[in-house]
Parts: sequence; structure tokens; C-alpha cells
Amino acid sequence: MNQPVRLLLIGAGKMGVAHADVIRHVPDAQLVAIASRSGTSAEKLAKAHGNIRFGDDWKQLAAETSADACIVAVSHLQNPVVTRDAIDMGLHVLSEKPVAFSSSAVLELAELAESKGLVNLAAVNRRFYPGIQRARATAELYGPLLGITCFAGDPVLNYRASGKYDRFVYDNWMLFQTIHLIDVLRLLGGEVISVSGSRIKKYEDNVTAQLTFENGIRCNYSAYSSARTKWGITLHCDGFDIELSPLEKAQINFSNGRSRQLYPTRADRREKQKPGLAEQLRLFIESICGTTVPAFPSSTFRDHSNTLQLIEQLLGLSETPAA
Repeated sequence: MNQPVRLLLIGAGKMGVAHADVIRHVPDAQLVAIASRSGTSAEKLAKAHGNIRFGDDWKQLAAETSADACIVAVSHLQNPVVTRDAIDMGLHVLSEKPVAFSSSAVLELAELAESKGLVNLAAVNRRFYPGIQRARATAELYGPLLGITCFAGDPVLNYRASGKYDRFVYDNWMLFQTIHLIDVLRLLGGEVISVSGSRIKKYEDNVTAQLTFENGIRCNYSAYSSARTKWGITLHCDGFDIELSPLEKAQINFSNGRSRQLYPTRADRREKQKPGLAEQLRLFIESICGTTVPAFPSSTFRDHSNTLQLIEQLLGLSETPAA
């Protein structure tokens, strides 16, 4: 394409605002319209970005602005329907996670988009976090990587009490929230070939499991619904560990007791945008312009279906009665 990619932003909530903020910084990307169900939030966001088109009917806006692509940042329950409709309209799609609610449904969307020659990308921006990328590169360069420890503390009991989301979201918390961590785990370790362990289902799902990756590396995975500790991943290498806890930070700890922060450095702290969104969008736009599959570490819908498949395996572990 010789012209900028004309982007329609569908959704003007928290993530919609974050996506809008990075579009202006990505070459060959042009925000042409913003849609939201109420129209009011779309109007406010549109005025903040140069008085562009806005409204409550995204399909009409897509047609009127000749949009090439869209970013789907609607509510969790709307996401699969809007994503499918956008593909049916012939739009390249960057869709917030989860793209759909099962691995088979995501794969179906992948096949539909591929049949139309459309670029399709799941918005899992933590893949693009600088700390995670530096941790991965360091382990590859100075490893070998010997194993992984992953702690998924998700206090869903507290979140459920807030009533912020639909009950379906809380009932499927691993799919809607812990998916961030599980997707990063796949990024760092590779594809998982076996999952063993158990669940303790008392109030919410509590999981302990051992994952084996294609490369033979194993991961000890644990998730507790009442935990207060933040998510954490530790890469165990020969002579050092790399700690990602929380995922926004990366520190290398050497066997001699020394440690060094990989991210953020002083220069990194000047970054004002939500981490990962600009790089994710850049690869999406480049893929549209070059008619190629989005470059690593992007997660296409087909790749995204593997993350949901891993979640389904974890939730399918046999239940152990609570003490």
C-alpha cells in the first residue's frame, strides 16, 4: 500500500483510549474514525485526536471512511461477534484478547480471515514488553535455559466482589485475565506438548501443574485464587536466573549473589505510552502494507488459539478435593 492504513477504532473504553494514544506514533497508520456503543465516549476521544469521525454504528463508519483495518477494543462479551463481523466486512483485524472463548472458535476465525487474505492479530501486548523481550534474548544468548517457574496469583475472589464485570468473566477468569501470563509463558518456553497436575476447586480454580515444552524444558505452574502476590515468571539458566515479577520488570540474579535490572532502566522510565502497544501496532501495519504474516513476537489468531488450548488443558486437569 502506498497510502497510510486507514484505521477504525471500535471501542472507546480504557483499552480504546490506550490504542488511540499510540496510533499517531506508528508510521503509515491513520486513525479515521472511532466508534462506541453510546457514542458519547467516542465523541470525547475523537475530539482529543483531531476531531475525526465518530459514532455508535461502527459498520457505517467503516463504510463511510473506507477503512482498511480495525482495532477491536470492545467489552469482553462483544469481542467475538464484532471480530467476526469485521472479518466479514473485509477488514484487517487487531482484536483484544481473548478473540473468542474457545480454541476452536478462535481457530475458526483464523481460517475465515486467512481465506479472505486478511491480516489478523490478537492484541496481547505483554508479548512486546521490553523486559520480557530482554529476558528472552538474555536467556537465549547466555543460557541455556534449564527450566521455568510460573506463579499466577489471581485474587479473583476480591475482583468478583467488586461486580465490575459480567459474571461470565469472573467464572472464566483464567480465560479473560490470567491469559496474559499464560501467553507470555508460551512466548518464553515455546509450545507445550504435555500438561500434568491437578485443580483444587473450592471457591475458585486453584491449579498446580507441570508443563513440558517441545524443547524438553519444564515449567512448574501454580495459580491460587486468593493469592496477594503478583504474577511472576522465573527463567532458570546456567549460572543465573531472570525474574519477571511483576511482568513489567525484569531482573537478572547471578549465582554469585550479584543482580542487575534489565528493565526498566533510567532511559526506559521516560516512556509514557502503555508498554508494547506501539510495537504491536507497528507490526500489524507493516504486515498489511507488505501483505505478509505479522512478524514475531506477534500472535496471529492461529497462534492465539494455542494459548486458549493451553488454558483448556489447565482447566481440564482432574480435581483434587479441598482439605
